[in-house]
Amino acid sequence: MRCIRILEIISGFAIEGPLGGIERFGIELSRALDQTQFAPIICGLWQYNMPFEHNRITSLREEGIDVFVAAEWDDNSSYRSFWRALQNVLKTMEGEGVDIIHSHCSSGDIIALLLKGILKAKVVMRTVHIERE
Repeated sequence: MRCIRILEIISGFAIEGPLGGIERFGIELSRALDQTQFAPIICGLWQYNMPFEHNRITSLREEGIDVFVAAEWDDNSSYRSFWRALQNVLKTMEGEGVDIIHSHCSSGDIIALLLKGILKAKVVMRTVHIERE
């Protein structure tokens, strides 16, 4: 039986820095999935260049979870960061089929919707982590 491929989109892996609970949820969800049935891929949209990000990514890969970071965060231009991330997600996922795209952030929502047809995903879903968007 083929595993169900799930692309989890989070803002990044800088949990101890500018990010936190939402990203931790996406990571822990991927870890909790039965890897005999599901093949999670975690996309961190932005790299914040903090030392613990590399350790977390390495640890996830050692656990058998595919992980990638789409682009560096640019404090001076969130739009430029978004477009770089979108281009790199497209480049990284090109030719990779996914069944489900699961977003945990508003920028990820837009990227997920744009990727749905390109990646031939059957489902796009979003987990809202706060009361007010």
